[in-house]
Amino acid sequence: MARTDLYVHQSNDQSIQARPYFTSEQWERRREEKALFIQCCVRGWFARKIVDQLKVRKFDLEHKKIEKKEKLLKEQEEKHKKEIERRMQPRTSEDFKVL
Repeated sequence: MARTDLYVHQSNDQSIQARPYFTSEQWERRREEKALFIQCCVRGWFARKIVDQLKVRKFDLEHKKIEKKEKLLKEQEEKHKKEIERRMQPRTSEDFKVL
């Protein structure tokens, strides 16, 4: 309220309005809703972390299976090449027995 007998500088003054009133039930319900929202977000985050770990584990297992398969094929190919070499140019008595 402005005074008439005293000059007060009012250029930086701000008008403040009252906010809506919350009853204790409204306040408790709002707190509960926000807590449930936070719990939902955290549980979703944990679930995404678990799924990411499972995806990495699955990728690693598939990668190991592929490497194992490639290694087995390479060994078989190498064995086949050696067998052909044994037959083409026998050097030991066992090579001659194979013929």
